[in-house]
Amino acid sequence: MIQKYILEIFVFEVSSNYMFLSSSSFFFALQVLLPEAAILVYPDDIVAIQHTRKPGTFLHCLSNEASLNSPWRQSYVSLQGTEWGGWWEGGLTSMPQGGHWVDGVVCNLRLLYSDTLHGTEEMFGQTETTTLSSMKALTPSVSSEFGLRVIYPPLDDKNQIHLQINVPTLMVVKVLKGENAKCSWSAPVLQTGLTFSPSCTEALPECETNSGEAWFSSVTLVLPSVGVQTLTISVTDAVSAQSLNVTLCGYEGVSGLSVEPSDLQRMLVDTPQSFSAKVERGSSVTFSWVIDNLETFAYEGESYSVVFKKAAEYKLKVTASNPVSSQSKQLLLTADEMTPLGEPEFLFVRDVVAVGATHSYTLRVKVDIALPATFRWDFGDGSSQVIHTRPAPCDTLGGGADRREKQVSVQHSVNFTYSTPGKHSQNENLNLIFSR
Repeated sequence: MIQKYILEIFVFEVSSNYMFLSSSSFFFALQVLLPEAAILVYPDDIVAIQHTRKPGTFLHCLSNEASLNSPWRQSYVSLQGTEWGGWWEGGLTSMPQGGHWVDGVVCNLRLLYSDTLHGTEEMFGQTETTTLSSMKALTPSVSSEFGLRVIYPPLDDKNQIHLQINVPTLMVVKVLKGENAKCSWSAPVLQTGLTFSPSCTEALPECETNSGEAWFSSVTLVLPSVGVQTLTISVTDAVSAQSLNVTLCGYEGVSGLSVEPSDLQRMLVDTPQSFSAKVERGSSVTFSWVIDNLETFAYEGESYSVVFKKAAEYKLKVTASNPVSSQSKQLLLTADEMTPLGEPEFLFVRDVVAVGATHSYTLRVKVDIALPATFRWDFGDGSSQVIHTRPAPCDTLGGGADRREKQVSVQHSVNFTYSTPGKHSQNENLNLIFSR
């Protein structure tokens, strides 16, 4: 396929006709009939003509108002030939030095082909008279008996092959007859003239199931980047030809899966807990979450929230995957009933304090390891309350802490100054917060 800004051309010789033309000042039409060989024609085929004249002197084109509505309006690319001559074969993925691209022109080249439909010969192409000299090629197209198909890697139901980029992948094709046939592969393989073997030498189960009266050919394919592209595989011999288009889908392999919170082990019954996952590398990645291997109830998404209704131990498995790779992590979770607050204790409390002097007050209490706690201080003198919220201990414990503990002791200290003398009743309220 030729596109204006992404150039990808794959060329191999189908027919070779040599002509010697003398210079002439008059226009004349030259018709060239290709040999009686089956040459299949496709809408995105490229017609390549090689000549020995100077650059720009062989193909004459018009670009004016009339050419804008012409059915022969086309684009072409001009490439510099090799110094040693001979047919140029191979593929291009970028414009070579000295090449140039032209769009929307009408040139003195016409291609005419025929096909046999319902026993009658249909002609395709335009035959109107033009002042431009024309060259017409008649190409018969007949059905092929090759039976070309890809046997490895397997194709999905959309005729696609999913591959990991930068990883060499073996591709094997099969034909019903291949003794005198040659196989050619477009980009990203870019190989021509490959032969077929009556035996499949690769150690693949697909080769064993496809053995018998068949011929095989193989190449090694490497996709350099993520994306979708079309691979064209062509088979030709002296009397027939067949081409097969396969869609290649390239992906970056999945790696570096991580889950947050990563060290959570204990959860509370009837309390929602959210998890999130990410990967360091990978394209088109999906995340799947499964509880206790219940694949039927799998959930897909980058984040996941779960509520356990009864106390028990559970396994949470998250899998990051794309069509060519996957990575999984498993978390062991314990759902438990909430443990009430316990053993509150004031530390360093004096019965008598001086007015105008700052004093420190500390409360220590045991709390459930899975819940945040809020301290509310009321000093009984009409001043505003002091409020402080501590995060859940399980979110702040170091790696050396015993994660099996249900309760831990937390404490909070405040500094306060009484401004008036008197007898004050000091209250401390402690609340557990259930929202995570």
